[in-house]
Amino acid sequence: MKFQEINRWKFAFFTLLGLVILVFIIAVIAFNRLFPSIEETEWSISPNEGSAVFTIHTTRDDLNQFLATMVEQMPEENVPYEVTLEKQHIQFNSSLSLLGNNVPMEVYLKPEVHDNGDLILEVNSFSLGIFQIPSQQILQLAKNYVELPEWVHIHPSDNRVHLNVNEMDNPYGAVIAFTKFDLLQDEIELEVRIK
Repeated sequence: MKFQEINRWKFAFFTLLGLVILVFIIAVIAFNRLFPSIEETEWSISPNEGSAVFTIHTTRDDLNQFLATMVEQMPEENVPYEVTLEKQHIQFNSSLSLLGNNVPMEVYLKPEVHDNGDLILEVNSFSLGIFQIPSQQILQLAKNYVELPEWVHIHPSDNRVHLNVNEMDNPYGAVIAFTKFDLLQDEIELEVRIK
């Protein structure tokens, strides 16, 4: 009887030992599956030489909506003009106070992208109430009497308006440059660089 009793204890001991080893192996396998091995990678800090570049594609309608939203956020007295993108030109509407009367002014501009990403607007046609005045004089009047943002430069002698978009105020220090401005094809593209 002693021999059978020892075999039973031996059998129970080895069975328990086998179960413990089996549970340990299952735990190790489960741990490895839940927590994969860590890959060795070389890590170094490199100086920020470039900047993030985002390309934005938009349309006339979207840009008109954006301009309208910007104007809505400004006090009405700070926006004495309206800019609308049409199919073939950009329309600038404002009014001038002449002899105590507000005279409506409309200027139609043809956009062209400059090599540096600025937008050059060439005067196509204009009207100042019922008066026919040479476009250079209209631009001079606009330069003298219409309060424009600092990044809008009027050059009456060249019959052009220069939109230096890099001078626009933005809270992120972004640099904006137009790459395409085709109203007829309804394709407007610009790059935004964030340093």
